[in-house]
Amino acid sequence: MESDLPPMAFKDKDGNMIGFDIDLAKATCDKLGVKYEEKIIDWSKKEDELNSGNIDCIWDGMSYNTERANSMNLSDSYLDIKLVITVKSGSIKSVNDLKGKKVGVQKDTTSEDVLKKLSIYSADNTVYDEMVNLLKKLEEGQVDAVIMDDIVVQYYINSNNKNNLTILPDILNEEKYVIGFRKNDGALRNEIQNILNDLKKDGTTDKIYNKWFGKNNTSNDDSTLFKVRGFLKNPLIPTPFKRSVIFSIVLGIVAYYAHLLESNKSILNETQQLVNCKIIRLYILTIRLRYINGNFK
Repeated sequence: MESDLPPMAFKDKDGNMIGFDIDLAKATCDKLGVKYEEKIIDWSKKEDELNSGNIDCIWDGMSYNTERANSMNLSDSYLDIKLVITVKSGSIKSVNDLKGKKVGVQKDTTSEDVLKKLSIYSADNTVYDEMVNLLKKLEEGQVDAVIMDDIVVQYYINSNNKNNLTILPDILNEEKYVIGFRKNDGALRNEIQNILNDLKKDGTTDKIYNKWFGKNNTSNDDSTLFKVRGFLKNPLIPTPFKRSVIFSIVLGIVAYYAHLLESNKSILNETQQLVNCKIIRLYILTIRLRYINGNFK
């Protein structure tokens, strides 16, 4: 793991590693019945450290991508995050304003991958460093913007009262944190995954999340509104494609409500027929009762 990625894994004032990933890993090791041990590594050499046997897994805010899935045995997602752009308040309004600006990312991360796909990308204007260092460089004016995980930025802003920093509305990508194991360690991967599932069910994961983030958001957010909003704000998706998808969604909604209205009309007709039938039966019953009682005229 890295030594400075709050709130996932970082050192406290006494030099002890703390964070969401640390607490979740310790809870997992307790269930597994093994001793928890952490090792600080160079993030750019994480696969080498794993395959050499120096570490047994990579557990430190690592996002899923195809390249990692091909080189490692990955767990299911345990946390959903978004890649966002952070700037000094009032300086830059959108991703399109970054052309010719210095943008900071951490090397060998999905943030770097996404940046290289943007039209504003320039190798000469790209600054590499660890995430927290990049945020400090942003405050000092050494970079104009940084691209990184939203939870890292939000934690930095909230815990340090950084009102001078702003997260832009552009969502560059929605990602999932996973744990990486060696390709031939399928048994270990499955054992860890089963424990993670149990920790989620018994509420342990939620308690750890609440400790670091203040509210429960470890379950996947399948909200349609959330996904549409992220889709619309993603600058990597062409505008014509966005329009066609939104148009299809609108047509689908209209068709659904038209069908619902037609179904309601059918139900109302059947109900009216049933009511009329009951009235007729009640009238006949009343006549019969009056006849029996000798009141029929």
